[in-house]
Amino acid sequence: MGRTRIHDGQVVDESFISEREFNDFYSQVVITGTEGTDDTELTTTFDDYLPGRGIFIGSDGNTVATGTGFIDVSGFRGEFVAASGSLQTQIDVVESSDVDSVNAATGAITITGSSNFPIRTEGQIITVSGADHIENNKHANDGGLVDGLAHNITIASDGATITLTLDRVDGEPTEFVQISGSSVAHAVPDTVSLTAAGTDTNPQENWIFLQESAGSLTLTSNTTGFPQAAHARVATALVQTAQGVSASGVLKLHAYTDHISEPLSRGSVGHTFAISERIRAQHAQWRSGAALTTTVDTGPTPDSVTVQTAVGVALQLHTHTFPAMDTSASDLVFVFNDNTAPYKTVASLSEISEYSDGSSIGIADRFNVVIWGAISENQADSKLFLNLPAA
Repeated sequence: MGRTRIHDGQVVDESFISEREFNDFYSQVVITGTEGTDDTELTTTFDDYLPGRGIFIGSDGNTVATGTGFIDVSGFRGEFVAASGSLQTQIDVVESSDVDSVNAATGAITITGSSNFPIRTEGQIITVSGADHIENNKHANDGGLVDGLAHNITIASDGATITLTLDRVDGEPTEFVQISGSSVAHAVPDTVSLTAAGTDTNPQENWIFLQESAGSLTLTSNTTGFPQAAHARVATALVQTAQGVSASGVLKLHAYTDHISEPLSRGSVGHTFAISERIRAQHAQWRSGAALTTTVDTGPTPDSVTVQTAVGVALQLHTHTFPAMDTSASDLVFVFNDNTAPYKTVASLSEISEYSDGSSIGIADRFNVVIWGAISENQADSKLFLNLPAA
């Protein structure tokens, strides 16, 4: 059977068959081919050729008009909705893989509005604007050092001038500081003269800071305190004479290296962790309760002396509850500094027969002991301890 091939609008090969003959031979028309440099032949399957109309209609509702140079797509929306259920349903169901595809194309997703947004990023970059608390959170680390690398803050004197130097340990020429919610670059090393020196018998405290003005930072010192305007704190120093500093160094240098992210030498953790670390290094702080009483039972020999404590509340970094304890029941006291067996346990204080130095406690001796508690994460792990005196 003959064929008709058209290239660049010109008939290249032509033979004639009637529409009836065409339909008698073919119940389905298949056009095949590959994309070339001179022409394009598409691989397409059509259900029917309509006599007298010069068009093919595909099973998905696409209409291809021959000889007109264009493709008319019809029936798409109705068939898509019929297949998918509804367009809105398909739009509502967005998987993380869909967001990955969007990120790859756009680099970020921006959500705007005036309400608070529940956000689950799963590695995506999502920007939320319009909520006041988001704007306020931008300033949470104002005055902090953006990079987590260690810094050098040193004070030296040539005998006439006292100078403070701010520098980075890694030798990089730029320091980044967060000011007014933005990261501001500052060239280092930078120096400032501490002109307000004291005397060797009456030293002067100096405050050193990076003062922000019009987007730039100036290393500044004064003797009145840190300013109220936007700034980043660098140090305080107790300074005597230039000659004294040259000979012995300043009396005190307190560096304010407040990193938003702590350096590798400190575990590469955030500055909030550094604050928590300092608080946790302190003793627990009593807040309420935990009243202690003793009960003497003269029935046994020697007399039984048991200890009871009420429920209490104490602060470590967080608030904890100290449980009620009673050594006349099942609780015990740990004798911290027992000479023979440190952390020895007793239910009655009458079980203690030696001082902390190992000498015997006489029958008529009077002495004081310290009973204290250690509060733990789990109440069941909290303990009572006792410190013995020496003879």
